[in-house]
Amino acid sequence: MLPKSRSKVRRRKEKREIRPLSSAGLISFYEEFEGRIKVKPHVIIAMAVLFTLVVVLLRFLIPL
Repeated sequence: MLPKSRSKVRRRKEKREIRPLSSAGLISFYEEFEGRIKVKPHVIIAMAVLFTLVVVLLRFLIPL
């Protein structure tokens, strides 16, 4: 069995969240910001493919 001091440290480590260092200029804004737009990855990929096709088609239809 672990001594009490080690078990307290272990519990403290398990509860602690991993956060970026504020001294390095990184501040954790993710806790305050919850109003983000949620989009599934396959929608992003489909939009990128569609955008690419539109650009290629416009390139052939309207030569510069």
